[in-house]
Amino acid sequence: MKYRIGHETMARVTKCLFNFECLNDGNCPMCSVEKEIASFGFFVKDRHRREACPYLLPYGHSYICYCPVRMEIFKKYNQ
Repeated sequence: MKYRIGHETMARVTKCLFNFECLNDGNCPMCSVEKEIASFGFFVKDRHRREACPYLLPYGHSYICYCPVRMEIFKKYNQ
């Protein structure tokens, strides 16, 4: 499935190291959402990237994702 993301959201993502693979390939693995944190981001259940993602913050034994594109995918498509 290809996702449609707003231009405003795309403009806020300036540090993506993966060339927006999550939008180009519907089979791209994304971090699984565990719990949303208001409008900031969400805790992730697991990370699918072994490389360092600039939008993942370590938090204890977990991670917080604050990627605007991932957040919009979660909110629009419940994924």
